[in-house]
Amino acid sequence: MAGPVGIAHMAGIRLTLLAELAALSMILLTACDPVTQVKGVVRDDNGHPLQQLAVVLESDAHPSGGVAFQKESEQKTGVDGAFNFVTITAPANQVRVRIEQAGYKSWRKDIEPNSTTDLGVIVLEPE
Repeated sequence: MAGPVGIAHMAGIRLTLLAELAALSMILLTACDPVTQVKGVVRDDNGHPLQQLAVVLESDAHPSGGVAFQKESEQKTGVDGAFNFVTITAPANQVRVRIEQAGYKSWRKDIEPNSTTDLGVIVLEPE
């Protein structure tokens, strides 16, 4: 019969195995789905980081076969103006990044679907 230490050890092994199985499942799921990664830093025309801006990842994937873009994912820039998407995207012919902020001109950039893209520094111009 196992004592309290033996039971705790077995429970720890089971939790470790469950965590490893969950991680493997996520890897297998994402290996089957298209993944788009895009990162960059948003600054104003003086070089200052623009924080808490909404950066939107859009695709042209539509169940009806239309060509209008739809939002796949959105996040806010950090205090340093940086953003980094790693997202599973619907199969699409086109993917783009859109940044809109009051007081600045809108910014859009088409990127390659299912790829890794570093946009570098993005400068938003005032309106």
